[in-house]
Amino acid sequence: MSMQALQWAHEQKVGHPEAKLVLILLAAASGWPEAACFPDLGKLAEQAEIRSAYELRFILSRLKQQGLVVEIEPDFGFLILPSDEDSRALAADPDRARREFADYLPSRRQMNPQK
Repeated sequence: MSMQALQWAHEQKVGHPEAKLVLILLAAASGWPEAACFPDLGKLAEQAEIRSAYELRFILSRLKQQGLVVEIEPDFGFLILPSDEDSRALAADPDRARREFADYLPSRRQMNPQK
């Protein structure tokens, strides 16, 4: 968990309580120091008590539009929370982010099952 990302998430003005909760849950699940996370959308929806996948994707899209999450992989499989200088730099360079976190990307794990 990145305490810096968690503090950053608490300080953000999101405009909707469910979106704020999702942002805080993402921050709690993020790694340090780049505030990267690989959310399990089913688990995230369950934790936030969101009933539908559509609603969760809408919330994540809203956070993305607000610049509070950066989607590196499609369908929100790899996110970066731009909570500090390091995470903003990584979010600005998706290819670098994919290289640095290659072992964590689900699509790469399926291609290389021994990892």
